[in-house]
Amino acid sequence: MIKKLSVSFLVFLLCLVPAFALSVPKQDSCIYVNDYAGVISESTKKSLISMNESSDYSTGGYVVVATFDFVEGDLHDYAYKLFNEWGVGDSKNNNGVLLVLDIGNENCAWIIGTGLESTLSDGRCQSIIDDYFKEDFLNKKYDKAVLNTTKQFLKYIENGNFKVKDNQSGIFGIDMENIFIIGIVLF
Repeated sequence: MIKKLSVSFLVFLLCLVPAFALSVPKQDSCIYVNDYAGVISESTKKSLISMNESSDYSTGGYVVVATFDFVEGDLHDYAYKLFNEWGVGDSKNNNGVLLVLDIGNENCAWIIGTGLESTLSDGRCQSIIDDYFKEDFLNKKYDKAVLNTTKQFLKYIENGNFKVKDNQSGIFGIDMENIFIIGIVLF
């Protein structure tokens, strides 16, 4: 009986390991660059911030870069968890992109908000990674890899005519859909 309980408890503890491995750090105050591996230079950080602020202001779309020394488990699952817990993009427009670099495993993952999926399809993202990211990343030229990749993601966002839905477009700051619903209710 004690042996069975010990084995059950050990199995329970082993099941908890992935949950701890997928813990999400607090996002940096500058949401666009989260360099936990310390591989991005200050000048590149400034460029990434400037590009993203400009795109965020003009289209509402932006790219968040996160670097880690070593991510245990499935990197895509971890990126998905980061994307959701950090709230990349806003909840109404789903207008964010997350690029995660796992330096120790020489791997990357990306998550595209659903509002950008028609502009940045999986195939297009894979082409951007293949053409603008992989070689520099594998040669440890992280600044160049993230700058070029971010530029390409933003280029497609801006050229794809993506615009966030204006939450303040109606009368008294109420969007037109809600005005219509209020009108029907009042009628």
